[in-house]
Amino acid sequence: MDPLDARPVMNYGWWHRVSAILIWVLTHFHRTLHLPYVACIVLLTICVRGLMFPISMKQTAGAAKMKELQPELTELRKKYSKEPEKFAVAQRELFRKHNHNPFAGCLPVFLQLPIFIGLYNALYYAIDLRLARFLWIDNLAAPDAIMKFPGPLPLLGWHELNLLPILTCGLFLVQQRMFLPPAETEEQRVTNKMMGFMTVFMGFMFYKSPAGLCIYFIASSLWGIAERKLLPKPKPA
Repeated sequence: MDPLDARPVMNYGWWHRVSAILIWVLTHFHRTLHLPYVACIVLLTICVRGLMFPISMKQTAGAAKMKELQPELTELRKKYSKEPEKFAVAQRELFRKHNHNPFAGCLPVFLQLPIFIGLYNALYYAIDLRLARFLWIDNLAAPDAIMKFPGPLPLLGWHELNLLPILTCGLFLVQQRMFLPPAETEEQRVTNKMMGFMTVFMGFMFYKSPAGLCIYFIASSLWGIAERKLLPKPKPA
């Protein structure tokens, strides 16, 4: 591409540095370990999740602590059912007393956000992953398209069945059920249902995302589920 001065066609957007690093890592794995690109994406996932392992442990501890605090929160809701401001103050005091940050569980998601955007752009614009094959997939930089429909689906307009985005959405729902504390009020039940609906909606939004990106999220979700199942759950003091 350099003799043609064509490198600017690989426009990675605002996260171009992240995309360039990810492409370098993937091509390094591919050339030095002689692995197919799909294995390189899984290896990249293992590296990312391995680096975030201490944060994941804190997330697991936070989920266990939230489960322990749930009965006290229920009592506070009953006590201040008609005084939401007092309930908010009492809830903050309860979290402060037990040194619990309810938003700490969102940290792994935000830390993976640059990886998600960078890999998304890298798969779309980098030439290295074009036409990389895996099973029925003939291009990791495009949707997996396991089969074609006789015609476009009504309302959706989809012409092909992309299996990987459906698997990704299903694993996200499994993780959501595992990490969310059990709902004990109607408000919590509505919130949990809305979060499930948003996950399914995001599945529709990213139905045509590159197969390589779905493989990253499937590997990441399986890692998270294995962490949740296999690691001992720390008990809060």
